[in-house]
Amino acid sequence: MYEDGDGDVHVVGLLVNGTGATIHFAEVTVNFQDSSGATIATEEGVALVLSIAAGADAPFDVRLADPPAGITGYQARPGSFQTIGFLSPVRIDEAVTSFNSTHVAGTLANNSGSAYMDEVVWAAVFDASGNVLRVGGADASPDDLAPGGTATFDVPFADPAPGAASARAWADGAGGF
Repeated sequence: MYEDGDGDVHVVGLLVNGTGATIHFAEVTVNFQDSSGATIATEEGVALVLSIAAGADAPFDVRLADPPAGITGYQARPGSFQTIGFLSPVRIDEAVTSFNSTHVAGTLANNSGSAYMDEVVWAAVFDASGNVLRVGGADASPDDLAPGGTATFDVPFADPAPGAASARAWADGAGGF
């Protein structure tokens, strides 16, 4: 949990799909708590990757605008999701080539036999214990990938993430064409 430069409170993390099937549009609900553990605000968000294969994970960022005073903790839990969707999980290989507290950069490689379009890359940086510090997204360049094609990405973070020790990236887009 962190407070951004505008005073909004963010809870970031990874949502793991343990259902045994691909899920789509997965929601995350966060209860913000005071020092006694009482819920003083609730906010919902979605996993940033639209389709999550069974056993895979996806980053989320739930933002509480204009938070009440006294937030000292939170409880995040999975919410609703769809099991029938028009999207298939993107089968693109992501490689992080550099990262620091303000961005994650890398390459995408389409090693599948299908074209993908409108590629968006979501990235997260983690501390040395594996806790998610920040997540963000940016378009890949180019954003359409033919089979065998490559693209680059550079995902900036509006608020620096002190203590960034590692990074990961996830590709998202429409595919199978």
